[in-house]
Amino acid sequence: MVCAADIEPAFENNIPKALRDMWLRFHEKELCLDLDTVFTFYPKGLEVWCLIEDERSYQKFSEMIAPLKASYDITVYTTRRAADKKSEEEKEPPPSLWNNAELKDNLELSGQDPFFSQQRARAESAESAHQQSTKQRLVMWASQILGWRKKVQRYAADLPELARLGFGPGSIKEMRSHAAAVCLSHAQGLDRNLARIMDGLTQALPRPEKGSRRPQEAAGLNIPSSALDIAVQASAESLAVARRVYRFIYPQDFTVGVEDLKAPALLESVRDLRRAIAEFQRTAGAA
Repeated sequence: MVCAADIEPAFENNIPKALRDMWLRFHEKELCLDLDTVFTFYPKGLEVWCLIEDERSYQKFSEMIAPLKASYDITVYTTRRAADKKSEEEKEPPPSLWNNAELKDNLELSGQDPFFSQQRARAESAESAHQQSTKQRLVMWASQILGWRKKVQRYAADLPELARLGFGPGSIKEMRSHAAAVCLSHAQGLDRNLARIMDGLTQALPRPEKGSRRPQEAAGLNIPSSALDIAVQASAESLAVARRVYRFIYPQDFTVGVEDLKAPALLESVRDLRRAIAEFQRTAGAA
């Protein structure tokens, strides 16, 4: 089990307060959701490696650190992903989804299909229109799931350090209240996006057969007693769930069946994780 002793602190007590406060504000404003960053702190400054995924968020971050550059040595290394030149209509669904007949059947919309209506006027046949409609629906579904998955990763990544600063022994006194508030906000965001993933996967997966029981190996998380240890475990489990969600959409062996999610059950893992986060919020609130 992952515990608080496994945390690698983001910075020590000898780091200037202004730099520590900037790091907290960065997470308080949730810039971490659109900027994939690594901070390395020094007594006289810091280095930041930043993958920019949203220009507005990067502008806010630049404005945040600009006043600090007169007093501290701050270096920011930036990069951006290549832009996707394909339009929404040109995008293809991941092969693992397109080749999964059961998943496509479960994603069928009831009643009028708006994609079908849009495509029918341009299609040569109803069959080709229906195929295009299904492709677009799968592309949108995968995009939503992966977007929520990314937020789960970002919220989870710094949850242990925020919990250490907000609830851990020996935390910096003047940071404790602020860090605790940001940590709880991240926990809420983590739970919110896990719930969305859960709803999305439930829409795509067949309902369990009546009388079916949860596998013995998915008996639930052993939730620790301290808020800090719960946060550390929840972070590790969230990152593991995020990897499994990605592998469902982009499996290593190219295709995946819905049955592959049942042992161990991905939905049960998400449910257990949400229970752990709820316990963290209760324990942290009491603290």
